[in-house]
Amino acid sequence: MDVLAVGGHPDDVELCCGGTVALLALTREVGILDLTEGESSTRGSVEERRAETRRAAEILGVAVRRNAFLPDTGVDSVSRDQIRTVVDILRELRPRLILAPHWDSVHPDHCETSRLIQRAFVLARIAGFRSDHRPHRAENVFFYDARSGMVPGFVVDITRVFEQKMEAVRAHASQFEPSPDSTRDSLTPISDPTFLEGIEAAARYWGFRTGVRYAEPFMARDPFVVGDPSAAFFPGG
Repeated sequence: MDVLAVGGHPDDVELCCGGTVALLALTREVGILDLTEGESSTRGSVEERRAETRRAAEILGVAVRRNAFLPDTGVDSVSRDQIRTVVDILRELRPRLILAPHWDSVHPDHCETSRLIQRAFVLARIAGFRSDHRPHRAENVFFYDARSGMVPGFVVDITRVFEQKMEAVRAHASQFEPSPDSTRDSLTPISDPTFLEGIEAAARYWGFRTGVRYAEPFMARDPFVVGDPSAAFFPGG
């Protein structure tokens, strides 16, 4: 597998780096790993969220979508069992590149997801760390912004797939669309009508900063080699 995008909850990848995933899926083998089923969410049953997750994956065009079945609101980056679960998935899927949330985020599951992936990224290559699959050395981890205030090292122009990204986001209808039995207690920041406007505004902001219409920001865990500086520095030709 070329790229594995990891989120703590079923809609995290779509919201934060869905455009990049859609672009990569055009020419690369891309997968999504959700660490939890979002079972602690205020809105949407597990069954609803499973169906929404499948639909979103189809829209993005990913080759595979997996769930680690870790506890929602209980992702723990120092749990030996959780580390082993994620290491085993990385060794099975064998991604060259991993996309993960930045560690400085409002939601504790996002923070722990980031730290858990960083640990698993290293431990997956160590032969002495036992699991059901042979060791695997991924090349890098790129962190996406999960409302963390991250200062990016680069952005990806997602202009041509922005509507595809938003269609995948809207596939998680239980999280965004009001239901007939909605009450004040069932309203969340993500279900506020302005939330999706904010997702677009963030993409427009990073696009504005870099001279395109819509973009998604990233930073790399480790420096990476640019083989052709002309193509990398002057992508427009």
